[in-house]
Amino acid sequence: MPAKKKTKSLQNASEAELLISVVIPVYNVENYLPEAIESVLSQELERMEVIAINDGSNDSSGDLLDVYAKKDSRLKVIHQKNRGLSAVRNRGLKLARGKYIYFFDSDDVLLQGSLNKVINRLEDTGSHIARFSVSMMDEVGNLRRPVNKKAVPGLEVSAPINGEVFLQSLFQSGNYGAIVQKFTFLKSFLLHNNLLFDEGYIHEDEAFTMESLCLADKVVSFNEVMLLTRMRSGSIMSAIRNEENIKGWLRAAKRLLQFIDDRTLSQEMENVIKTKVSQLILISLNNIRQINRRSDLNLDLFDYITRKDLQKTGFIFSLKVRYNFLYRTFYKLKSFFS
Repeated sequence: MPAKKKTKSLQNASEAELLISVVIPVYNVENYLPEAIESVLSQELERMEVIAINDGSNDSSGDLLDVYAKKDSRLKVIHQKNRGLSAVRNRGLKLARGKYIYFFDSDDVLLQGSLNKVINRLEDTGSHIARFSVSMMDEVGNLRRPVNKKAVPGLEVSAPINGEVFLQSLFQSGNYGAIVQKFTFLKSFLLHNNLLFDEGYIHEDEAFTMESLCLADKVVSFNEVMLLTRMRSGSIMSAIRNEENIKGWLRAAKRLLQFIDDRTLSQEMENVIKTKVSQLILISLNNIRQINRRSDLNLDLFDYITRKDLQKTGFIFSLKVRYNFLYRTFYKLKSFFS
């Protein structure tokens, strides 16, 4: 009688399986790539693969990757035509063979021993997501503030907690940040929940990260700074805001509102998401006004988001965006009568 086929649970992995896949999108970062790649390869993890995807670079980034791949068999290099950061991350997720996945940026620096600590805590607790702290550095690598192992207090979570609870505490304490480089994920958790990045948009982690935390049953976290993220000219974070930023922020806002419609969430969690959506809409509206003032464009908020979407954020916020005079009058009357 043939043995029954064993099914793999969301958590279990065979001994032969790679522990982690590090996915690195690469685009025109020749000045920073060696330090970034070396910081990952120096993690001293044998059961690790590093998937570096050269996204159509027109500098020497692709050649540098090929040199490193010859030195370390853990590094797999893929060259492709430019498709953007989200598409690269999605391709990396599809190709990844590791139990866990980490999305790393090709101009950042991962501190020594970080992945070992993260994997040990994920393995010990059976968690879906681990988060750690980051410090900022400038273009030439100078820290904006010294690395401090307790740089962001209150984020040491060694015993796993529910993702919604963790997200609420992050948000309420002002410690929430969507950048995906702060997080390491159980790959099967992402696949099980069909969590992908929106291709063709920037600010792609605004929705991805929040949805992931909402859906995770178990999350752990470190106070410790494990990543140095670089602020450099020409990057998405430092560039002058333009229409692509508006499209990205409002795409994330629409996706999060749809997420509320599709999932059964606590009222507290819905409020957190709506607050985030409101922030994305307000920053978009502010930048639309700035763009229109400095150019001949005539951008309008409702070119990117519908009035129906705006109504989902609540009456007061909708009033603030659409009829600011009535909103201010409302609050003057409220303060008068209170």
